Amino acid sequence: MKILLSKSLMPLKFGLLFIAMLLLCVEAKAQKVTKSNNTTTIEIIRHGGHPIHLHKDNCNTNIVIKNTTNNPYSIGDASFKECSTLTTIKFAVGLTGIGNYSFEECINLSSVDIPAGLTTIGIFAFRYCEGLKSITFPAELVSIGMSAFNGCLSLKSIIFKGTIPPEIDDYVFYNIPPQSCIVTIPQEADKEVWLKALRGAGLNIKEDNIILAE
Repeated sequence: MKILLSKSLMPLKFGLLFIAMLLLCVEAKAQKVTKSNNTTTIEIIRHGGHPIHLHKDNCNTNIVIKNTTNNPYSIGDASFKECSTLTTIKFAVGLTGIGNYSFEECINLSSVDIPAGLTTIGIFAFRYCEGLKSITFPAELVSIGMSAFNGCLSLKSIIFKGTIPPEIDDYVFYNIPPQSCIVTIPQEADKEVWLKALRGAGLNIKEDNIILAE
């Protein structure tokens, strides 16, 4: 009975394998990767909903993403995870989401240029990015997943463009030195509301460390 059942599942297994290979081919054709000196450029040439992924061999000091389609795109789960040489990444316009674990343990990442339009940041997205010094969140941001910036020990400047806090999950800013971190919010924002949201996310910051943008 077990042998018969196993044989009956063989076509299904091959079918699933074929579909997986087909999706990889589609994704590969959707982006063009070039590597020169210290920079890897990922150019989106056709986007059909497939997140951007980076092969480990293309890990580099600088990552530049270009979007020639002007369509929305996202960064897939664990795309740049443990890319230890990465120091800067520049996103193209159209970025809507950063997946789970996307930049986890990119220990030398110091600069992230996030364009307007980003709505979601996944769990553990930038966890243990120990060299990250500053981050600016666009007004469109809706949610930040659990522990997304946990362990970013060098993070000293956090800027929010939105007046109301996004949905900030547990431990998002845990293990960030609160005494040296400055959070900037819009002039019309309510400090008390932000203070509660940030402390709930693990950043035990003083009210004096929250400043209103000029």
